[in-house]
Amino acid sequence: RTRGATFSISSCVELNGRIFATCAGLGNVPPHQLFEFDCAGNWVATYFQSAGSAAASVWGWRDGCVGFDPSLSSGALLYFGYEAGVDVVDPAALTPGGTIVPVATFANATVGTFRGMAWDPTGDGGAGSIWTSNFGGPLYEVSGTAGGTAGAAGTIITTYPTPLAPGDWSTYGLAYDPGTGNLWVNSAPNAGQIAEIDLTGTPGTLTGNSFDR
Repeated sequence: RTRGATFSISSCVELNGRIFATCAGLGNVPPHQLFEFDCAGNWVATYFQSAGSAAASVWGWRDGCVGFDPSLSSGALLYFGYEAGVDVVDPAALTPGGTIVPVATFANATVGTFRGMAWDPTGDGGAGSIWTSNFGGPLYEVSGTAGGTAGAAGTIITTYPTPLAPGDWSTYGLAYDPGTGNLWVNSAPNAGQIAEIDLTGTPGTLTGNSFDR
């Protein structure tokens, strides 16, 4: 429960000691929100998702990640995925109680819904890339900026089809592990364990490492 009302939180992203939580509006009715908390769980601020994009979605933004694009900001940026693509948000420009205006947006019709999101700082020639997947769909790596070798942001770099059961996944959240260079997916198989996806040994398959949700 948050500030006296029940909300449906889709994802949380940590940046500089702050946790940003994407949240659908009450009853899945826009406006959808972005909550900011400190790492002790104390509420800091509420922002409203952009009226022209995610606010029109039933759930608003899904997963998010922290990334970088020097052409947009000298600092870290928040990338949030949803049905129509990705909204890029500069946290330095957020105004408590205000409506968020993304500094950039991009999409890819092949990817469709950017549901799980993980930033890979080594991707796209070191410019940074985003790994994304939608439930049981393929795992895609797309360019996160226009500054790499792949081209415009959202350009597909790599595709891994979902493995057959029992090695399949159902993605709602993704995380990049800088220690291994691999990904963690929220569920493998559907309603299963949090599991590691290999990007370095046998890419696009589960490593066998997992833990309970």
